[in-house]
Amino acid sequence: MVIYYRIVTVIIRKCDGVAMVMETVQIRLTEKQIKVVDVLVRKGVYPNRSEAIRDAVRKLTNGG
Repeated sequence: MVIYYRIVTVIIRKCDGVAMVMETVQIRLTEKQIKVVDVLVRKGVYPNRSEAIRDAVRKLTNGG
C-alpha cells in the first residue's frame, strides 16, 4: 500500500538569513517510510514530517 503525503503550501522561509521561496511538491511514500518519519517526529528529531523530508532532500542534494 502506498500512502500519499503532500507538502502543502508555498512559503517564504528564512534560511541562513536569506528568504527562500518553497514550492509545493507531492511525493509518494510507502507506509513503512512514513512510519520511520513519524518516529523521528515523535522523538523530537524533527518538528514535523515536512521538515524531516526537507532535511533528507538537503542531504541527498548536498544542501542544494
